[in-house]
Amino acid sequence: MAIATLLDADETRFFKACFSYNAECNSVDNNLAEAFNASIIRARSTPIISMLNDTRARLDKSIKESTKWNVHINGDYGYKIMCGRITNIVDLERMTCSYRLWDLSVILCAHVVCAIYNKEEDPEKYLAICYTKEMYMRTYEYALQPINGLDL
Repeated sequence: MAIATLLDADETRFFKACFSYNAECNSVDNNLAEAFNASIIRARSTPIISMLNDTRARLDKSIKESTKWNVHINGDYGYKIMCGRITNIVDLERMTCSYRLWDLSVILCAHVVCAIYNKEEDPEKYLAICYTKEMYMRTYEYALQPINGLDL
């Protein structure tokens, strides 16, 4: 019954709250996530430098938007981030935000940036290691050599 309901459902009705946040990547690879994945796939289909630049642009956007939010501290790592009647809960120790962007893609949302700045820390410290210059350099440390063979 439940599977039939899901198969008949409009895929645009699925939203980020339905997905696991353990993936730590900007893509979700299962059939239910195709609609969501289509909205974030642009950066994935570009060369690595373009993808990293897109990630930098997203971080810069979150930094700019973070100025609109007010911070209310809730313990050492917990924050209630508010703008008007909208509230999001950020836990820097667990690396979670109720908005779920950080949980799903490990890209910092404005709420997380707001909490990080309140701790007087650098947002880049909270990016996933896959987005760091060090990891980029390690990934491309070895060159693949061409081989003779058939035209593919």
